[in-house]
Amino acid sequence: MSSRDRKPTLQKRHSYSRREVVERLAWAAAATAVGCSLAPLGASAGARKRVIVIGAGLAGLCATYELVALGHDVTVLEAQDRPGGRVHTLRRPFSDGLYAEAGASRIPTSHELTLAYVRQFDLPLAPFEPGDLPWIRYAYRDRAKLPPGGAFEWPAPVPVAQRQLTPAQVRRRYIDPLADQILDPFASDWIPSSLEKYDQVTRDEYLRRQGVSDAALHMMNLGSTPVARIRSFLDVLREVAVNRELRRRAGTTEELLLKIRGGNDRLPQAFADRLPERIRYRCAARRIAQDSTAATVLFETAGSLHSASADYVVCAVPFSIARRLEFSPGLSVEKKAAIETLPYHSVTRIYLQCRDRFWVREGLGGFADTDYPMEIWDATYGQKGRRGILMSFIQGPKARELGQASQTDQLRFGVRAVEEVYPGVVKAYERGFVKVWDTDPWARGAVAYLLPGQVLTLDRYIARPEGRVHFAGEHASSLRGWMQGALESGRRVAREIDAR
Repeated sequence: MSSRDRKPTLQKRHSYSRREVVERLAWAAAATAVGCSLAPLGASAGARKRVIVIGAGLAGLCATYELVALGHDVTVLEAQDRPGGRVHTLRRPFSDGLYAEAGASRIPTSHELTLAYVRQFDLPLAPFEPGDLPWIRYAYRDRAKLPPGGAFEWPAPVPVAQRQLTPAQVRRRYIDPLADQILDPFASDWIPSSLEKYDQVTRDEYLRRQGVSDAALHMMNLGSTPVARIRSFLDVLREVAVNRELRRRAGTTEELLLKIRGGNDRLPQAFADRLPERIRYRCAARRIAQDSTAATVLFETAGSLHSASADYVVCAVPFSIARRLEFSPGLSVEKKAAIETLPYHSVTRIYLQCRDRFWVREGLGGFADTDYPMEIWDATYGQKGRRGILMSFIQGPKARELGQASQTDQLRFGVRAVEEVYPGVVKAYERGFVKVWDTDPWARGAVAYLLPGQVLTLDRYIARPEGRVHFAGEHASSLRGWMQGALESGRRVAREIDAR
């Protein structure tokens, strides 16, 4: 759901024509078919097991799908009336059949596991962004067009003394060599002793100590990456290493960003369609009890409490929601600390429906990085029709602040801020919609991250089973904030339970 500190590898602007975009997309789909097919989990390791999965987000659905394929009896309890969790496509607020993503939005071509499921369910892919139109960069109140593949240029207001290393040079000099020390970022013991000290600082604190200029840090934090200012640098390094390894496995040095045509929620819906009668909607788990022989889930539906028993339980909801669950007996001290203290990033998305896509008429892509910090996307890129939706993607403290404001004030901010970057919004604006993930009752935040000190003290306990209870979700993966991480965790818990 978040881009966070990923732009250097996942949003590199390349210069290629619309025809080349289609050709590259076809290549990506072909690669999915021949090189990214799903490796089966194998034959079941033991007797048929009864499993209850709490949460029909992508992790819970994947775990259920794989467990059923292994011959186990699985029931899913989902509090909402739809599958997908934070993979959620908005349709009803908009006109002319337009839709926009409220949560997970992008699929990098190196995310082979995600693409493999997309291919298995025969879902069509489309480019996330135009490859042949300029972006806008809005920094220091300086508005600049970024041609595809153009060289980095400092904004005019940046003093000459601050124009030292560019953001790309900073990453190559100070970040990549450290990430290279992580030989296997997917291993349980992935942390080399030489890097442990970097769990005590943020990325920006470390870089500032190396003499990196404030201007370079400011430019690195454009868009939606303010979490880099508070996130453990060791957590950042692992993500860099994971992305590097995924690109190596995919055999690519350049990333394209894709999306599912018709909406990314088609992926969780495809899982759900293949699990008939197994998902029980509007069933909110309240308590998980276990002993040496079984586990029982107490859940609420239609105002009444019910219970269901099984051999094992998969808790596939965010820890921000798991904090509400009662566990009996109580969890270990380490697991309890992980659930209670794992932070979640604040995200507010403001959607501005415009009567026409004036930015296309002006030869622009409809995408931008700003130092609010905020990204702007053409949420309807590739969709048919005259109308379009510009979406402002805001994270961090500003997202929390906006999340507490009235919708009138939220939309007023969105129109004003986007107008500075894409003049013409005020004239074309028809209606708006706001999604605040902090106030979503079944999310209470967007994606998980780790603060300084938490990699060494919490990370190893996030995914660890507690007796008969297993844990899945993007937070319990090697790649937090992406559909790939959720799917990875779902397959992991399926293996864990099958092997018991």
